[in-house]
Amino acid sequence: MVLSSFGSIIDILIALVICVLVFFIARSLIRYAHSLKKDDTSSKQSAEDKRIALQDL
Repeated sequence: MVLSSFGSIIDILIALVICVLVFFIARSLIRYAHSLKKDDTSSKQSAEDKRIALQDL
């Protein structure tokens, strides 16, 4: 009886740990995707700056 209750507690803890890991992985992937979008807009801006600089010549 005692061992089975500890087993269920361990199962619940393992499930919680897996949920927390999935949450952190998803959050880091979302942040990575947002950083790629920001880099994309900044690269577009730098490309525009280069075009303007070439037109000035």
